[in-house]
Amino acid sequence: MMNKIKERYDWVDVSRAIALIFVYLGHWVSMNLEAFAYTFHLQLFFIIAGFFAVKQEKKSVRQFISKRIIGITIPFALWAWIGFVLNDSDVKNIGFKQILSIFLEPNHIEPNYWFFPVILSVSIVYYFFKRYFTSSGLICLFSYVIYLFFGEIPVISEKCNVFLKLANLPVLNRINAWFSISGIPQYLFWYALGAFSFEYIVRLVKYSKKNKKTVVRFHITGLVLVFISSMLFFRRLESLYFIRSIIKVTFFFVNIKLIWTLIVCMAVIYMSIVLQESNLLQFIGKHTMALMGLEFITHGYITLHFLPMINLGLPNIDTTVDVVIITIIHLAINLMLVKWICRYTPVLDGKLHTEKV
Repeated sequence: MMNKIKERYDWVDVSRAIALIFVYLGHWVSMNLEAFAYTFHLQLFFIIAGFFAVKQEKKSVRQFISKRIIGITIPFALWAWIGFVLNDSDVKNIGFKQILSIFLEPNHIEPNYWFFPVILSVSIVYYFFKRYFTSSGLICLFSYVIYLFFGEIPVISEKCNVFLKLANLPVLNRINAWFSISGIPQYLFWYALGAFSFEYIVRLVKYSKKNKKTVVRFHITGLVLVFISSMLFFRRLESLYFIRSIIKVTFFFVNIKLIWTLIVCMAVIYMSIVLQESNLLQFIGKHTMALMGLEFITHGYITLHFLPMINLGLPNIDTTVDVVIITIIHLAINLMLVKWICRYTPVLDGKLHTEKV
């Protein structure tokens, strides 16, 4: 692990790698794994992205915007275009007009790439908040209120969600495809939480390096937290949805979900501290941009070509073992492609310079 904030932290890369693996798992058919993955992996990604906000907030507006364009906007545009071209049934007849339409028509952007514009908009909003409100805790509290009333509570969010109304305005509809105004309420809180908690987590990591027994405690704590959250999930905690229709205690329900998500995210971070020496997980964590872009494309090819070869279609992938095996194959294929991307087209990974791998 590096000592300076401008350097990379291995445990951060490992956390991001674990979150990405659950994204891959969640995109294959297994109701239990998919539902469990979706309770935390997206939130974890935004918490981890918030870790880097500490470094970004020190940049000038010009430096910050240029970094966001290179790191997110350009890769998103390229992956959106690649996905559009590869998924067009009439590829041979695609011309300049069709290529240009990906940048002008929001409905031509592959929905699976929604993550890129959301992380862009959330990071921009937080950056400007931080310029005027120096307290990360205050921003975190404010974003929690937005998350609660405009992102999670249906009674309010469906009727008076100003973010959704803005996104649906004709003049802003195209902008929303690239900046995802409608995604701000749900994910700004997790990003702000990552920025707020980063300093405290770094202290824990430094302490664990001095005390080896603490690493063991981290490991045990992580396992216990995963066990608790898994038991809550598989015992159908989501059945608390009945509260919405009967007692209408939506505030209670939303915060139960939030605490549940935090438990799993904490568990992953604890496990990442223990596994931070893993070169494979570090590599995956450093190249999540390319791996996220590839995931949708190769998922389609595996579904259409590989699974029929072994007489296994999507309706038949219903066991955890099947999903894990297919996910390992899927990730292995993409890791090989990422090595090629790092060497020849690093811009697809949000980088300007080639990398030897």
